[in-house]
Amino acid sequence: MALKLSSSLMNEKVKKFTTKELATLNHTHTVKQAISLLREKQLCEKIIYFYAVDDNGVLLGVVPVRKLLSCDETEKVSDIMDTPIFSIRENATLLQASELFLEHRYMALPVVDDNNKLTGVIDINLFTDGINALSKKQELEKAFQFIGVHIAASRKVSAWIRFKDRFPWLICNMLSGLLCAVIVSRYQLMLKEVITLAIFMTAILALSESVSIQSMTITLQHIIHSKLSFSRLLRLLRRELTTALLLGASSGLVLFFISFVWKHNLVASVLIFTGVLLGICTAGIFGVIIPTVIYSLKADPKVATGPIVLALVDVVTLFLYFGIASHIL
Repeated sequence: MALKLSSSLMNEKVKKFTTKELATLNHTHTVKQAISLLREKQLCEKIIYFYAVDDNGVLLGVVPVRKLLSCDETEKVSDIMDTPIFSIRENATLLQASELFLEHRYMALPVVDDNNKLTGVIDINLFTDGINALSKKQELEKAFQFIGVHIAASRKVSAWIRFKDRFPWLICNMLSGLLCAVIVSRYQLMLKEVITLAIFMTAILALSESVSIQSMTITLQHIIHSKLSFSRLLRLLRRELTTALLLGASSGLVLFFISFVWKHNLVASVLIFTGVLLGICTAGIFGVIIPTVIYSLKADPKVATGPIVLALVDVVTLFLYFGIASHIL
């Protein structure tokens, strides 16, 4: 039977609703060996996916039933399993599980502990009632619509609660605005002499903020929907920094040419290019690190990350931009 979800229930941990009725396959076995072992087990009727694990029970991949039955018997499970895996941790909430179901349209999600060991499965039937023929597209769409309704209902909170959740983080923007004003005031004499730097200041900040939001969004998807280890964080950071370098160089070149053609000041144009490059790289780094830190502190990263990242990016970008400019000029 489906859950009668309420706002409080959607904040319950997934672990409480995990079913142990799942079938695992050792990733080193052949398809023939896997099927032979499955025949010896008592499988429930709701098995939708098989999960490939190593000898320690760590989740490695997912094998749909149809794929297992249609593959050559000599192939290994590790060769036919699907990766990457969209799993959910035991300490995640039902709201987060609902969002994953709605986003990826899976009929079941593997549940893992902090060591990525498979502990169970959370099934779409937990959120729906009367879905007897999940193979029918119409019934599936109905199920996902129910999940969307559950998510929307769980978010119906009072304006005062939303205010208390969000206003404290807006103080970060107020403080960053004041710090930016202080930084600009320190360099007002330089800005009077090289007005070009002031003209392009807002463009540099806008580019940095845009990239920080993009990096932050990507990072939130990783840390909320899957276990983020230190090695995975480094890979994500390296990937975002590489992308930020490309974005910074290309955007900086565009503003460099616009500035030079408009104001005919080569030094100022070079400084603008440098400011854009450093600002966007800073944005990419903060967009990865800050959400991870906030999530590890058990705060809501979706609410807190934006104001903090934007505040830091604005302050650091201006500090680097004017600091380098004053040193060179």
